[in-house]
Amino acid sequence: EAFIVDIDSIQAHGIGAADITKLKANGYCTVASVHAATRRTLLKIKGFSEVKVEKVKEAVAKCLPVATGFITAKELGHQRRRVVRISTGSKQLDAILGGGFQSMSISEVFGEFRESFVLLFVMAVEKGRIAG
Repeated sequence: EAFIVDIDSIQAHGIGAADITKLKANGYCTVASVHAATRRTLLKIKGFSEVKVEKVKEAVAKCLPVATGFITAKELGHQRRRVVRISTGSKQLDAILGGGFQSMSISEVFGEFRESFVLLFVMAVEKGRIAG
């Protein structure tokens, strides 16, 4: 389940190695980066015409990973099995969070001005780094 697809994969869809090299030279190393680029931006690459840009965009669309669209509940279940909990370093806060912060998610922490959220964040990151 690769979410980051290398730009070289568009070669299988009719894009030449020279054009892929030009994309890489202009900072486009993944399929997602080319997909996010506007046609006008891609036209600025030396040797890229409107026809070639359209062909590249079509090839990129064929290589996009499933994660950019809808997924089934079964696929989501497989992804959720990889979620781990990262301890905050505080047993009480971990209990409130159900074991710590979840990986593969965004957690928002808020409260009164001048609270020690930076310290909490640094501790959680360090725990996650040590845990691997």
